[in-house]
Amino acid sequence: VQTCALPILIAVSSNRVGRYDLKSQTFTPILGDLDEPRHVACDAAGNVYVSLQGATMQVWKLAPDGKVLLKYGIPGGRPALGAYNAAGLLNPYCIAVDKNRRLWVVEADNQPKRYSVWNPDGTLWKEFFGSLDYSTTGYADPAEPAYIYAQSVRYRVDFDTGAWAPLATILRPRTELGVTLPATSWHCGGTFANINGRKFLVV
Repeated sequence: VQTCALPILIAVSSNRVGRYDLKSQTFTPILGDLDEPRHVACDAAGNVYVSLQGATMQVWKLAPDGKVLLKYGIPGGRPALGAYNAAGLLNPYCIAVDKNRRLWVVEADNQPKRYSVWNPDGTLWKEFFGSLDYSTTGYADPAEPAYIYAQSVRYRVDFDTGAWAPLATILRPRTELGVTLPATSWHCGGTFANINGRKFLVV
């Protein structure tokens, strides 16, 4: 639910987004058949923004009448496992529009935990990461010292400048042959072993 600059209440109901009239207690959809809509926001002009998960993984900007004006993030988002792609969203959730008409997106994921800010034209402006769970332990692979790991994310680190960036999510909880396997522990981290040309990660 979100209140707009105009005296209008915008809400998500099932797979629809629309206006809710408090006096009559009626909901009027402006757009339906959406892919797992989560949160809504409004800008000063009365445009509506809705975060979509499912197969879409985008935030859509809608005109007050429900016309789709802009889509933030690449279609389908970025993968939950594998190479990090800043152009994609993963489980976009809470959203807000600031006075500069930039869209802020909080993702419902922590591998990595990401907050992205998008320009009015839909391009990515900045992104922020963190925080991690209490007492998260970082770990490294002695054979590849340019990479640092925290939980299940690989980061490239420039030790001269202090710059760093996420490169990939390397593990997710999964089931193989009927056995549930965990991701990296947030407290203990992981340990790499390089044996006879093979790399192992103990979690």
